[in-house]
Order: sequence, then structure tokens, then C-alpha cells
Amino acid sequence: LPYLFGRDLHGARKLPAVQFADESWKLSHVHSLPHIPDYIYACRPGDKLEFTFDGSILGLYYTVEKDSGILEYSIDGSDWKSVDLWDEYALLFGRAHFLMIEELLPKGEHSVTLKISHQKAEKSEGYYARIGAFCVG
Repeated sequence: LPYLFGRDLHGARKLPAVQFADESWKLSHVHSLPHIPDYIYACRPGDKLEFTFDGSILGLYYTVEKDSGILEYSIDGSDWKSVDLWDEYALLFGRAHFLMIEELLPKGEHSVTLKISHQKAEKSEGYYARIGAFCVG
């Protein structure tokens, strides 16, 4: 994927999120993401997911829906950051979306913690995060 979005993503790969399904992040077989039949989801504020990956970038392939919330994340124990998985168009239609959340990590193994935020956009109907895959590399 050289120079996708103006960045050199040579060596980037899709890490299917279904392998991280657990009690908090449940597995769904609803086919709503093109090219990815299954995904994981969580909707309770505080639900956490932890995993490791090797590389220097981290992206999300997820759905934007009327009940999407805010996802908080920490990489290698860093300060918490957040991404809003909802936008104003979600009230009209749900859709798949891709977002790079970290692009300049040192090459190597990284630990990631994702958490459903206690906050959400005012017009969002919930706190959901539905993730089909991570982009790592």
C-alpha cells in the first residue's frame, strides 16, 4: 500500500479484530463491513480490549452508525487519547470507515489498550464501537 493517504504504508497488513473477541468485546456475524464478514463490538463505557502488534502504525476499520461512541486508546502505557467513531452523517446512514490513529510509532512491538469512553457525541444514540480490523505495519 505505498503512499496511501500520502503515507508510505509498505508492509502494512490487516489484523482481523475477531481474534480479540472476549466477554467485553463480543463477536458479531452481521455482515455490515465490506470485505470483512465478522467484527467485534462493545457498548458499555469502560469496556476494555488489550492486544499487541508489531509495527509503527495503527489504524481502525470500523462502522460509523447512529449509536457509535468515542473510543479511547493508550499505546505502550502512554496518555489516553480518543477518537469519535460517530459523525453527523451517521443519523442518515451507517457505513464502513477507515481511520489511522497512530502513524509515527517506533518500529517494534507495541501494546494497545482500547476503552469505550463514558462520553459520547450529544446526538449519538449510544456508546458502540464496531471494529472489523486493525491496520498495522
